[in-house]
Amino acid sequence: MSNFKQRLLSWMHGHVFAGDLIITLVIGVLLFGVTGSITYNPGLLFDLNPSIQMAWEAAMLIPLLIRRWRPQTGALLCVALALTHLIFGPCILGADILALVML
Repeated sequence: MSNFKQRLLSWMHGHVFAGDLIITLVIGVLLFGVTGSITYNPGLLFDLNPSIQMAWEAAMLIPLLIRRWRPQTGALLCVALALTHLIFGPCILGADILALVML
């Protein structure tokens, strides 16, 4: 098992974008499965339907995708999305926990 782990980590180090894409897809599937049943999640200014909440979830996954490939761009995008999310988006998302990973 140690050899497999070492090969996997070596592959992830050599293929940064592909590895982060796989990780982001797995986290996205888990988040959409957990938060897909939330029907009412009001925002500061607007009441948003579940499809818009899912769009916010998907948008919040983009900085996670580019965090090692373009770290500064990913961090700035995370901050910009978080600020926009606080004002125009739903009050809380499952993807909000990803801000801890990003920053």
